[in-house]
This record gives sequence, structure tokens and C-alpha cells, in this order.
Amino acid sequence: MPISKFEWKDRDSAAFDLIQLAKQQPTTEISIRALNALQAIRSDEIADELGSVALDPTRKFWERIYALRAYTELSGDRYTPQFRLILEENIESQEDSFPTNGEILGKFVEICRFAEFHQSNRAWLLAFIDQVNPAIAHMLLLSSLDYYFNDEMRSILSDRLLRLLDRYPQFIDVVSILTIANSQIEDGEIWLDKHFPEVVQVCLTSVEHELMYLHWERLKQHLSEVSPALADIFAQTEQKSAKLREDYQKRATHFHQDDAMWQHCKKLYLKAKVGDQTVLAELCLLATNEREDIPLRATATHFLGKLQEKEGVIEILCSLIQEAQDEWKADVPVRFEAGEALSYSASPIAWQAILNTLLQRPHNELFLTDWLSYLTDQLSGIYTVYSGCTYSNRRWINLDWDQRLFNT
Repeated sequence: MPISKFEWKDRDSAAFDLIQLAKQQPTTEISIRALNALQAIRSDEIADELGSVALDPTRKFWERIYALRAYTELSGDRYTPQFRLILEENIESQEDSFPTNGEILGKFVEICRFAEFHQSNRAWLLAFIDQVNPAIAHMLLLSSLDYYFNDEMRSILSDRLLRLLDRYPQFIDVVSILTIANSQIEDGEIWLDKHFPEVVQVCLTSVEHELMYLHWERLKQHLSEVSPALADIFAQTEQKSAKLREDYQKRATHFHQDDAMWQHCKKLYLKAKVGDQTVLAELCLLATNEREDIPLRATATHFLGKLQEKEGVIEILCSLIQEAQDEWKADVPVRFEAGEALSYSASPIAWQAILNTLLQRPHNELFLTDWLSYLTDQLSGIYTVYSGCTYSNRRWINLDWDQRLFNT
């Protein structure tokens, strides 16, 4: 169906329209984007269709991943052992290429995420880990611990890794040691103590700079005592870290609120808030005039977002999130500010603008899906506190401050 026809009716209607789009245009970019959006809709009515896409080997990788993520977001504990087929696809034949095969790891991480929330699936997942080639299991477990899981799931995965290393000590390498030492793995230090002589030997025979970010103090101290080269590397790393901390503290003492640009827009906002239509029009023009500097437009958009009750403002924000030309230092600050403002507007027009952006001109996709999820709940009568992606400070303004601080 044409994307332009998307508008808010209800959660299930939105899900049906999006899954139809993915079914009618398989293996296309629009199918990928529709399935990505379905993570935010969370309609149980399309569970079977999502499962079918996730299991379909003819679909593109990201179609399957987004379908699996959308399925994970559904309610209840959905026992779906057929998802093991996703893990088993050609995995043994790809053993040699595994360390560089991101798709194998990506599918494993997503299945782990699914089992994290749908706990009845953990038994077959663990059975797969135990039955697959131990070298592959080692790499899967090791790599998965670089991703965020809740404490329970992280404990399950780390326990399987430690058991595997006990059974196959030939897999104890510097990457395994760093993962266990630095990732706050439950019982990790106990395991390292148990295998301390082997751990030290592996470290001493590794490439020295591989250990520069080792955090376990007991091991660092021992290695420093027996290897002057490693002692130097640890000292240099600590000096670099101290410099980074110092630079961060410098940046933290400079706030964008002190900037003349920020203060100018804030003054316009305060006047517009009490009814000054001329000033409101000036603020709108600053946000929409593409001849103005992008940081100034983004600042104006931020304050415009606080005036959504004013006539015509929400329509301007909807236009900005979809159409603004604002590429700036690898960011899109005008569109980000417009989107964040719209995420707090529980209105169909805001929902439609965010969805259309995700489908037609996606940017800040983690934010877009979280904003869409929040608005879908609000419009469905589910009132919660927003808990998705957020910037504690405006990153694009902080970048500007960094530039001024270190170039003056």
C-alpha cells in the first residue's frame, strides 16, 4: 500500500498495514523499514506473520532480525522452538569464516534476547549451545557478552562460557580473559583465580598492546611485576584515561545554556509563551529557514517544541522531522529536536509524522522506534512514563561546545 496512506486508527490496524507492506514488497528497503517500525507497534494480532518472516531464509538479514525483534516485543511467554532453525542455518559449514561473519552472531544475539523475555525458550537455546561445535559455541558466547542483557540472562550466558572453558582449556585466549575480567561476569574473578597460572601464561605470550585495557587489578599488578613492557603499557593507558577524564570534566563545566544562541532563542520562547505572536513567528522562521546556521535552527526547534499548544506549531514540527535539511557533524539536530518534541505530543498527527519518517527518511532510528512505541501506547490509552532513548544533554550542542573549548 502507498506509504502516504498511513494514519492512526488503532494499534492492530497499524500493525496490519505495516505487515502487509512487508509482505507485498519482500526483500526491499521498505520491507526492512516496515518491520523495524513493527517493533514499536507490539500487536499480538500479527504474531504468526512475524514468525514466518523471521524463519524465512529468502528474506534479507535485517528483515528477519527486525521481525524477530518485533516478535520478541509481543506479550506473554511465547514458546517457539522452531526458532532454533534460525541458529542452525549452515552454521557448521561457516565455521572457518565465523570470526568475521556478523550475521551468525547477529542471529544468535537476537535469539538470546528473545529467550531473555520469553523464558520457556531457554532450554532449547542452551541445548543448541551445548550441541554445536565447541569452537563456534565459544565464539558465540564470547561475542554475545559484548551486548546488553539483563542480569539473569547475562549470568546464564557467562556461566555457559565458563563451563565451556573448563571443558576446553585450549580456548582460553586473551580475548576470553579480557571479557571475563572486564565484563563483570558473575563468578568471573573466581574463575580467573582458579586458572591464574594459565591466565598469566596466555597474557605473557600475547601481543602486549592487546592487554592495554585490562581492568582486573590483581592480574595487572602481577603482569607489571614480571613484564616491564606490560608495566609501561598499563602506565601509558592510565595516563590516557586520566587525560580523557580531565577533558570530560572541562566539558562538563561548560553548558550550552550559557551560549548567546541558546539565550536568544530562550528569550523568544518566553515571550511567545505569554502570547506574543510576532515573536512566535520569528521563532518559527528561525527553525524553518534553511539559510540559517543549523545549530541555531536546532535550538529554535527545541524551544518551539515547548509551544506545541500554539496554533500551527505542531504542524511545523511534523514538517521539520520529515523534511528538514540539517546534516551537521554526522548528526541531524533539527530533525532530532522536532522528533523529541513530537514524542511528548499524544496526537495522531505526531504519530503519523514519526512513522512516515521511519519509513521514508529514517534517522536516529533507535529514537524513532522508541518515540513511536511511546506514542502508540499513549494513543491506545496506556499511559506510562517515557523510558526509551534520550540524550541527557543535546549532543549536537555539546559537540559545538567541544569545538569552541578546544579550538580557542
